[in-house]
Amino acid sequence: MKPCIRLIEEWFDEHVVELRVEICDGTSFFVNRVYAGHDQLRNAVAGLRGFQGRIDGGVFDLRFGEFGPE
Repeated sequence: MKPCIRLIEEWFDEHVVELRVEICDGTSFFVNRVYAGHDQLRNAVAGLRGFQGRIDGGVFDLRFGEFGPE
């Protein structure tokens, strides 16, 4: 398996996007379905683009579908 992060749009309306998130580290493969706002998705994609082609890796905190402290 090739390491990857895939964000697949399953459904959307004017408020939220339902995503299937696939993560592979080369050995393990994880899939989850989440809901995200359009702005949150745009920001995540922009942040992940910074990792394309980088050899040294790095850390990016990607979070979808979580609730606030209240």
